[in-house]
Amino acid sequence: MKKLIILLTTCLVIVSCDSDLNDSPSNGVLSGSYANMLILDNFLYMINERELIAYSLEDPSTPLEVHKEELGFGIESMFIRGEVLFIGSASTLYIYQIGLDGVPSLISTTAYQNFRDMCMRDPVVANESTAYVTLSTTVSSDCLRSDVNELRLYDIMDLSSPILVNSLEMNEPKGLGLDGDWLFVCEANDGLKVVDVSDPLDLKLVKHFDGYRAFDVIPRSGHLLVVGPDSLYQYNYSDRNDIYLLSAIDL
Repeated sequence: MKKLIILLTTCLVIVSCDSDLNDSPSNGVLSGSYANMLILDNFLYMINERELIAYSLEDPSTPLEVHKEELGFGIESMFIRGEVLFIGSASTLYIYQIGLDGVPSLISTTAYQNFRDMCMRDPVVANESTAYVTLSTTVSSDCLRSDVNELRLYDIMDLSSPILVNSLEMNEPKGLGLDGDWLFVCEANDGLKVVDVSDPLDLKLVKHFDGYRAFDVIPRSGHLLVVGPDSLYQYNYSDRNDIYLLSAIDL
């Protein structure tokens, strides 16, 4: 795991230096969809299994806690778009507005209906109009047995009231990444899927790279990093008619 963290950190630095941060979908924040720690301007945002915590980095040598909030069970992932913070949990999508003081204030909570008492993993990414969530159920002593594995699209034009507009059945989906109209989705034991989401009501599978295990994905201006438990894969998608594997690195 330590080797994986070092390698991913190196890759992120390479990608960040290789392109203009203004092209980032989240104000220069570059991360996978399972991020639990993100920096925006002079603030650090962190989640643990139950809490959201914000720190001021005005003095980076002495971070100052400016906000701490109990969210609930199974907090899983975090994504920033502009000054909007999206947090995924085992049962709920949380949306926050980040103020000028760096403090996040809750805009809305959206429960995944009919899934009460089921434990899911739900990373989230978003653009101006749509939030994309993958739901992948797990089984533990605290959860009901279930088989819900799907990609969900929520209309977030009104951040205070997200509306479920579409879903796509998948095979144990995990991390996901968005670049324009293309959504890259990892499947735990079935590789990577590329989905055209230009029309949220008519999703189209563009490509499926199968035969390996995938956990999270980071797209960046034609360069794609796919993280698996045993390997790191790099793809070139600068020509959308010819997506191809650049390398596979054993971890």
